[in-house]
Amino acid sequence: MTKLFNCPSSKFSLCLGSLLALALQPGFLQADTVKTDEWQIEADKVLRFDNPPSVIAEGNVVLTKLKVLPPKQETDKDMTSAWAILLEEDSATAKGVPITQAAVLDETPRLITEMTVKADWIAYDVEKNSIKAKGNVEINSETDQLMANEGVLNLTTETGTFQEATILREQLDLHLEGKTIEKTGVNTYRIQDGWVVTCKVDDDKTPPWSFAASETNVTQGEYAFMKHATFRIKDVPVFYTPWLMVPVGNKRQTGLLFPELSNSSNNGFGVNLPFFINISDSSDLTLYPEYYVNRGFMPGFEYRYTLAPQKKGNFMASYLKDDLSAPSETEYREDTGYTHTNEDRYWVRGKVDNDFDNDVVTRFDLDLVSDRDYLTEFNSGVTGFRDSNERFRDVFGRGFQNKTSDQRVNSAKLLKSWDGMALEGVFLGINDIRQNTDSPTPLWKLPSLDFTGSQNLGDTYLALDW
Repeated sequence: MTKLFNCPSSKFSLCLGSLLALALQPGFLQADTVKTDEWQIEADKVLRFDNPPSVIAEGNVVLTKLKVLPPKQETDKDMTSAWAILLEEDSATAKGVPITQAAVLDETPRLITEMTVKADWIAYDVEKNSIKAKGNVEINSETDQLMANEGVLNLTTETGTFQEATILREQLDLHLEGKTIEKTGVNTYRIQDGWVVTCKVDDDKTPPWSFAASETNVTQGEYAFMKHATFRIKDVPVFYTPWLMVPVGNKRQTGLLFPELSNSSNNGFGVNLPFFINISDSSDLTLYPEYYVNRGFMPGFEYRYTLAPQKKGNFMASYLKDDLSAPSETEYREDTGYTHTNEDRYWVRGKVDNDFDNDVVTRFDLDLVSDRDYLTEFNSGVTGFRDSNERFRDVFGRGFQNKTSDQRVNSAKLLKSWDGMALEGVFLGINDIRQNTDSPTPLWKLPSLDFTGSQNLGDTYLALDW
């Protein structure tokens, strides 16, 4: 037996949770609205089948999952304690105000929308509690938005399969697209022939970068595991790997960071694939495996820790066995004017701030470089001089000496201050990278102590300074 309902002037609203109970009542569909505790459907046209129990909805179909909240409870404001207000406690329970059954029953139930499914066509299977949707499918929940051409969704488990689908998660800036997306759990997905972007993508625009793969398994808030993955820039593949793990959470997680690509006449094509390691909530380590076609492999790292706003440290190091600096590469020196002759090239830098109790302040600065040309040649990039100098200046309020300076100052300082007096201890080390000098600068300077102060002489305008 089949019944057709056409409501051109107003939408037809039907309680899915009540279909089985109301199927035996032929006149139940006469009403415009049937209340439900969970699911409700609205459409321009609804077709009901009695055997097996099912519903087909067409035209502007909206399927809504509702959640009933506990009714509001009226309380006596005079009985509310100040502590309850400060602690944001439930006023009704703060002083034991009685709540009568009559008061609860008189209260109108409050409903909130947990999920909304929209489509041009939906078929609902009552016994399986599942739907098939076609045409402009859109599913909105508290955290996700899914759009597809068509799909199948189990309303009980909230799992399903969708074709030509896109998933957006606004809070995490997570963007997933695939020929087929299977929702395997509350926060898990399997994507066939798709791509992943962990940044915001504007509508109808090609993402600046993305990871594409033949198969991707995603756990929201954790990782995306990809098979036969390619890294793409403006949808152009530039790097392939048979397996890749990408963090897709809003918390610090171990995983690959955004790759860095470069190209220059001296270095040739270069690639840097940073790998972030989350050691703890207060410390992390980033590995920088860089490679330049004309120079070779250049590994590096960055270690950071922050125990408190004034207890923090940052250390970085880069090393290169430079193929261009070999003695046979005379053309390179003639073209560039660089004078270094060493093949082992490096830059080690770092800073530490540590403020102790009783107004004791310590500062540590490290700046060791292999040759005077290094910082000029490797000025750009995430491990280059410019970016490193800016990052340290932002965090510590001080950067490094000019990249052309050939006497790099390293120091450890301790300062203790009292009212009108200060004691400062300084230990200096000089990294002398001058090539032709008859009087090299001593590598270290003996520690020094400076005790300074100022004392007013009575009620006069005179002061004793030392």
